[in-house]
Amino acid sequence: YFGGSVAEGSYAMSVDSSGDAYLTGSTASPDFPATTGVFQPKLTSFDGFSNENAFITKFNASGTGLVYSTFLGGTYTVPYKFPQATGTAIAVDVDGNALVSGNTDFVDFPTTPGAFELDNLSTLASADYGSFLAKINPTASELLYSTYLSGSGDGSGQTCDCTRGIALDSSYNVYLAGNSSSTDFPTTQGAFQISDPGAGTTFKAFLTEFSANEMKTLPGTTTDLTSNANPQHPGAPVTITATVQGTRGGSTPTGTIAISASTDPSALSVTVDPWTTIDLDASGQATYTTSTLENGHDPIYAYYLGDMNNAPSRGAMVEVIAKTFTAVTVTSSANPAAYGTPVTFTASVLDISGKPVAGDVVFIGTYPYAQVQLDSSGRATWLTTVGLSYGVPVGNTRIAAQFLAEEPEVQSNETSLTETVTAPSGITPLPVFTPPAGTFTSNQKVALSSPNPAANIYYTTDGRTPSPLSLDLYAGPIDVNTSETIQAIALAPGHEASRVISAAYAINLPTPGFTISLSPASLTVASGHSATTAVTVIPSGGFGQAISFACTGLPVGASCGFSPSTLNPAGGTGTTTLSVAVSPSASGRAPAQIPFVPITTLALTLGCIGFRRRRQPWLSLFLVLGTIGLCGLSGCATGGHNFSPAPTPTPNPTISMVSVKAISGSSSSTTVLTLTVN
Repeated sequence: YFGGSVAEGSYAMSVDSSGDAYLTGSTASPDFPATTGVFQPKLTSFDGFSNENAFITKFNASGTGLVYSTFLGGTYTVPYKFPQATGTAIAVDVDGNALVSGNTDFVDFPTTPGAFELDNLSTLASADYGSFLAKINPTASELLYSTYLSGSGDGSGQTCDCTRGIALDSSYNVYLAGNSSSTDFPTTQGAFQISDPGAGTTFKAFLTEFSANEMKTLPGTTTDLTSNANPQHPGAPVTITATVQGTRGGSTPTGTIAISASTDPSALSVTVDPWTTIDLDASGQATYTTSTLENGHDPIYAYYLGDMNNAPSRGAMVEVIAKTFTAVTVTSSANPAAYGTPVTFTASVLDISGKPVAGDVVFIGTYPYAQVQLDSSGRATWLTTVGLSYGVPVGNTRIAAQFLAEEPEVQSNETSLTETVTAPSGITPLPVFTPPAGTFTSNQKVALSSPNPAANIYYTTDGRTPSPLSLDLYAGPIDVNTSETIQAIALAPGHEASRVISAAYAINLPTPGFTISLSPASLTVASGHSATTAVTVIPSGGFGQAISFACTGLPVGASCGFSPSTLNPAGGTGTTTLSVAVSPSASGRAPAQIPFVPITTLALTLGCIGFRRRRQPWLSLFLVLGTIGLCGLSGCATGGHNFSPAPTPTPNPTISMVSVKAISGSSSSTTVLTLTVN
């Protein structure tokens, strides 16, 4: 078996000359077996839910272990679609590079610069599925080539431009076979059948060859759109001119450009009208005329398909059809700007009297970047880090500020500028973690820094890959209270971003508890008095519960009390006062001595009387004489000494070992108080 805990399927396999097996398919399991160091080690997710990704897995020849295993997918798709990608065919060249084709509705599926098709046209235009072709290196650590392959779909949101098979020839050229629902699936001049056969067919077969020599990075191009009148009156013809330019010193772009002019003013991003394909002329231009644009703002999209010497590119503009005009300006905070520099684009929209208007501004480059509401002064700003894959790219890029009026009687309008981004001069050093990764017995505050003081650092703690285009900008020490892994990336202006680096922190906190101590640890208390000592509670391991107190082993007549009676030491050491009181009766005097002589005398007298009754006079006489003598000794004769009690002895002190106990649930701590009572 092979898979994770949710769902997956394997749809194609290939074997290389060493007997290693290559699989591809799809998975929705976050725990699908993936190896370290690969291009995409984690399943993507969107809005808290796992996506379905394609996978590429290589088994060793014995089938006992993985050589590598990687996910392959994007993050999001158009509304009401589930983000997914599926590998349906796989082949391996003699160098060990794996080539995988499949189907996807991701609109951000990873593509490489200069690839044949950088947008998932089928999904963007019709919410249908498009195809992809990807080439990965022998260790699966780098994507060597990746492109979409599709037309604009059939508008149903349910069909597919899908690949079903892949093959390589001896020159490493790649052949794909599949089916398409698009009437504008890309074809080449001179092919067997270059137009849609129609006749009510939903799917048509296709065969596409990718030249191995062209599956590489090509010189970039730019596609700019202009119109003969912008704004234009309703119903008047609008002629759109698309101009494709290559790099300086390169060849003039040739081939085909596709243009889509929306007739729905609310269609701003993912809904694109059917494409019209036009050949470029010798100067790299093509024109398209329409009179069907409606009142309001109408986005116009163009897609240059590229040729053997020039990479594909995209362009967009907004044609305004309105009755009332507005003025739009746009500025850049840095132009030219070094690679990796944060740049703020500011748009200002005023009516013909110079007053601000209400609405939104869409900032558009090679595709719509951001939509921002105008503030009360008629301004909108967009901040981006230039030069990155999803930002403003290196080179010259036309940035349009398209105003979308809130009121129908106010004209929507646009303007643009050309932003120049210079190439990077080096790579930003890796971020530094302080303290470094490790195992700790207390919560930590982790600081991130960079050897380049101008660098910004971006980080995540939830498994996502940090990016300078995200909102995860480091601003201060990170609280690490549980075991977690921090990933970080650094970017300095004029430099490429560093690679992502991670640090794992294991937090093993001690078991929560507490101890107590006394100060002083002994008390001397006189009868009828009291004394106090401080009971200090020292928490550990984050303990923060209520604690009560008790004492045992007190002598008779002594009592104890605590103020306060309960204590919560959350946040630090706590103290309560123990009071010990001794009652007056607890001092203890010696018992009174009973006079021996008077008692003896009385006993003799009674005995004398008894014997008289028995008529023994001589014994009675003897008892009487003895009594008289004893009375004399005790001072009971007339004129003798008076009796006085024995003096009271000084009481001896008593020493007790009193147990003082603190209790909280099943936790407790005990100490001993030495108590002396006088």
